[in-house]
Amino acid sequence: NTGAEVRQNQFLNAHVEKMAVSHNGQYLITQQDNNLLTGWDLGSGTALYQLQGEIKRGDPFSQDDSMFAVASAASSPATVNVYNPLNGKEIQIFKSYPDLQTIQFIKDGTQLVTVYDKANIRLWSMASKQELEVSKGYEVTGCLTFYDLNKSPIVSVTTSYYHVVANDLNRPGLCIFET
Repeated sequence: NTGAEVRQNQFLNAHVEKMAVSHNGQYLITQQDNNLLTGWDLGSGTALYQLQGEIKRGDPFSQDDSMFAVASAASSPATVNVYNPLNGKEIQIFKSYPDLQTIQFIKDGTQLVTVYDKANIRLWSMASKQELEVSKGYEVTGCLTFYDLNKSPIVSVTTSYYHVVANDLNRPGLCIFET
């Protein structure tokens, strides 16, 4: 509220390349240049655990902050790992593919979207841990839209920046371009 420094932690140094803050402001995940992830409790300013992985585009935290997802640090086999932000315990591992661009939870954390080069996606059910079948089609000019088996739209992805447009959030602004 005031802009005044609350506390300083020298462990969070200049080698941090990426970071993500949970929706409730309780957790911070940082990624250093060697793909070392550190989970932080922002209330106390303490490091909770360290893992290997890579933060990708999108929002790595589920909407209720009970999970976060990152790409594996190893290139083979490529995986997307889902962890508990409180203790760093692994919840699930999903098979991944080269050129992973974006990882994001959708539908209140019940599904996980992984977006790859050329805006191809994999959609995973967090309940069944299975990959869900989807089909794709262009929506006007700016997005690829992915549909379930009933032809209902699930999620759209911008074709240039691999941004996930979930829950129709700003779909007209991101997917429909006028001359």
